[in-house]
Amino acid sequence: DTIVTNEAVPDNSSTWGTIYSINAANSCIWFGTDVGLLQSCQVQEVSSSSNTRKLSSKAWKTHNLNEFIPADSPCTSLNFVSSWNILFAGTDSAFYELRFQNGDGNPGSNMVPRQVYREWIGGVLDTPVLAMKYDCTKNQLLVVESNSLHILTHVGIWRREGYYQGSISGNITTLALTCSNNAEQDCFVWMGTSHTGLMRKASPGSKLNQNNVDSSDTSQWSLLNGPRFLPSSPNVLHLVADDISTSCAYVAPSPGSK
Repeated sequence: DTIVTNEAVPDNSSTWGTIYSINAANSCIWFGTDVGLLQSCQVQEVSSSSNTRKLSSKAWKTHNLNEFIPADSPCTSLNFVSSWNILFAGTDSAFYELRFQNGDGNPGSNMVPRQVYREWIGGVLDTPVLAMKYDCTKNQLLVVESNSLHILTHVGIWRREGYYQGSISGNITTLALTCSNNAEQDCFVWMGTSHTGLMRKASPGSKLNQNNVDSSDTSQWSLLNGPRFLPSSPNVLHLVADDISTSCAYVAPSPGSK
């Protein structure tokens, strides 16, 4: 895990303007800001008194990635999948994949994108991406936009969990994923909505046949709403997943409610 400290942010951070998103992995932190996508990575130094390697608290190097994603398109969502060595970034106009040269996770690695792919909004994805979560149990990325949940497999195949698969469409707001330490148990997807409450189901792909098609009942969404579940408001703005339990997520409805 990476902890963001003052040393990770340069002294001229005031020139960044608004930070829209943040993601950390492999001793690097990515910031989606007003001036583009910024990458700040820790580097390894060799101690002058011995040959042992150490991390210096001031060994952060920051540069922008505007040559890959235009600076005038702030990244409002970010997710780095270490096992794929890809940083996914969502903007108002496109969904980007930045493929890096290496992914050994060691501080000082040359974390530089070597390839960039983009999916324009309006194609596979109807609207700009709101949130992303990586499901390590099924090796797939869950991507949510206001109309649908999308699943991106490690081989680049997109699947859709939208209106025709039993999901609410048009007012999705956020996404969470809960997984237990038991590899035999499925992860669960949670989706917040505006005016409709909270939705929950087993992570898609729990029953894939030999043709890589999900043979489970994709309509098995649970809708949690009303006085029993969300007595104060059906507008779910934020979700926080419990890393221990597959059945627990913390919900923040509209301002002023609990």
